[in-house]
Amino acid sequence: MKHLMRIFTGGPEETELRGPNEIRHPDAMWREIFLRCHFDDLPRMKMVCKQFYAVLTNNFWKDRCELEGIALPPPQVVRLVHSRNSEFDYEYLYHYAHKGNVNPYGPNIVKDLPLERERAKEYAANLSWITYQSQGCTYEEPPVGYQATVECPNKCLATSYNWGYRQIVINLEKCGVEPWILDFLRPTVIVEEKHAPRHDCGAIYKLSIEMLRAEDVPSHGSHGRIRPDYAPNQSRGTMVEKSYEQWAVQPWVQESLQTVYPCGMTKALILTRAKDTQFWAGEYGMKFTDTVVRLEFTQEPHWYERNEIEDQRGDGEDLSSSLRTHPFRSLRIPLFRGNNNPYRRQLPGPGQ
Repeated sequence: MKHLMRIFTGGPEETELRGPNEIRHPDAMWREIFLRCHFDDLPRMKMVCKQFYAVLTNNFWKDRCELEGIALPPPQVVRLVHSRNSEFDYEYLYHYAHKGNVNPYGPNIVKDLPLERERAKEYAANLSWITYQSQGCTYEEPPVGYQATVECPNKCLATSYNWGYRQIVINLEKCGVEPWILDFLRPTVIVEEKHAPRHDCGAIYKLSIEMLRAEDVPSHGSHGRIRPDYAPNQSRGTMVEKSYEQWAVQPWVQESLQTVYPCGMTKALILTRAKDTQFWAGEYGMKFTDTVVRLEFTQEPHWYERNEIEDQRGDGEDLSSSLRTHPFRSLRIPLFRGNNNPYRRQLPGPGQ
């Protein structure tokens, strides 16, 4: 950056003569340069001069997202937010999506998660937005005991006579989804996954999703064990269970789950469990693969008012303390950097 300043401002002596807040080149030129600069340099550039601060606007970060293929919220949602005198923080989105190599508004949040257990654990260990656990699942390429066709998946996880499971926990806030979006806009969290039994053995399959608060821990078991009777909380999750008999000749089936949830949710827990029904040694249990996790907004999105949020569950629980602040006023204010969440903004909520 020092070399750029010297080249484009004529050297430090000339800069001093003009003053620290006078850069002679047009905004459009600096904008094109900043669009190609390393991300770590840009937050500091906002403090160099007034011109740089004016260039690095919310629209700049929106363009930076588009340049790097980071999906933006749908247009109908952006229009609704603007009608509320609010706006998405595209710098927040870019920061987490870029650092976490994730696309929260894209077609599949877990697109890059490997199927192999060790590779998946290594992948998740290097990222802050996902945790991964797996037990009793064997990687197969191609699937064994299944007569494959061109349309069939060419790799999967297979289970055995004991329950095998795979658990994925996604922190949506650390993916780049601002917390107030989950409270006031409530995108539907959709999970899709394919499964199939072997032709020669019966099998059972369970897929569930449950939304969690930031401080919540999974309640399905402990010490790496899953309770056989576990079912997600119905107010914030859902589950599907399938069972197949021996010689069922069952094609691959894609399950799709959608969940609604109360305010205060931050994480999505996706749990797959499967086994065979005949207690045979070897990988004779259910096979599963091609997991998709995505956020979906309706064509006519709804903005949840505070009275709706507090009364929606009807159980007398006061949910107002769970509400996260959101940019109710579209004033761009400086970002206060911290150790844990450098781009979290403390903004007043409605009525404050």
